[in-house]
Amino acid sequence: MKDVYDRLAKHLDNLPASYPATDSGVKLRILKHLFTPEEADAAMALTLFPEPAGAIAKKLGKNESDIETLFYSMSKKGPEAPLVTNYMMMRRPG
Repeated sequence: MKDVYDRLAKHLDNLPASYPATDSGVKLRILKHLFTPEEADAAMALTLFPEPAGAIAKKLGKNESDIETLFYSMSKKGPEAPLVTNYMMMRRPG
């Protein structure tokens, strides 16, 4: 089975902006620096379209409040977790 970062790189490469592999592996090292394994796994459930936390949690088989907490934490990292912006747009007020 592929490493979570390999799978995340492939997921990102399928997006319009793309994230093609490099022979040097530098892009995988960047992903390892930017995402924990749990964050990388969760990021693969995100699409370009905003979805509520409940829908994302269901895809991941996780608790909605855990996903909200994880994505809120990821959003605080800044631009290194850009897909989280879609989640934050759907976040319930309060």
